[in-house]
Amino acid sequence: MRTAFMSISALLIVSVGCSSSRTEDVVDVPGPSFTLAPSLDSVPQVISSESLRWEIISPSVNIGVDGAPAGTDHRLTLAIADVDTATWLLQTRVNVLDALALQQALETVVARQFDMPGTARVSWSMNLEILTFPPPGGIHWTVEQLATRPGVSMVLFSGDVVVATVSMDLSTAENVQHRIGSVARTSYGQGILALP
Repeated sequence: MRTAFMSISALLIVSVGCSSSRTEDVVDVPGPSFTLAPSLDSVPQVISSESLRWEIISPSVNIGVDGAPAGTDHRLTLAIADVDTATWLLQTRVNVLDALALQQALETVVARQFDMPGTARVSWSMNLEILTFPPPGGIHWTVEQLATRPGVSMVLFSGDVVVATVSMDLSTAENVQHRIGSVARTSYGQGILALP
């Protein structure tokens, strides 16, 4: 029993040492703030599908042209992926403070609609509308209540230019705001103040 415990302990120490040495070579560097899938070579485009999903992660590992890791970005990646084709369509990265502000805006808009009499949890396909390729400059998300039915629209800006909108039902928006808050609070302080 003691021999088995010592063997497992030694294996864990070696595993931790190996994983630590791999990550020491990957420095903290910001990646792109906005990226479109190569397949979206023309805009505007509207994509509405049951297979669209939000991917919310932090940190992200940048990959160089040679396929090797090219640095770790501690900002939150907010991306729209098509699970049927196993590809992302639109990817953005925002710092933790902006992510928490976005989470609070989502929470407010969702709660306001659920407080309205007769609002039902009706599910419908997410809608991604890409309006233009972004001009140079920083990006930011805003949150709006849909005018035509219960739901939320997240609007992506580059400067003052609207680049894309993502419309979703209230349950999806509620889930997204919980996930953004959870990932942002987990990653808070991981080199975030050193990145734009």
